[in-house]
Amino acid sequence: MLGPSILEFRNIGFSVRLRDELLNGEIFYSIKEAQIIIEEWRHDYKTKRPHSSLGYKPPAPKGIIH
Repeated sequence: MLGPSILEFRNIGFSVRLRDELLNGEIFYSIKEAQIIIEEWRHDYKTKRPHSSLGYKPPAPKGIIH
């Protein structure tokens, strides 16, 4: 194997943003609270935020995807 795959780089980028934008600024008082807040952040990250691979446009709304 020559090196990390593109998928691994994407995972690293996601992890860095998760840490910088959410985890460093939150105090979770329970596992359940952490799960809910992280899932909300992940959903926003995956569905609403502009992505460099899309020319810094947000992903298409679910209703448009076939």
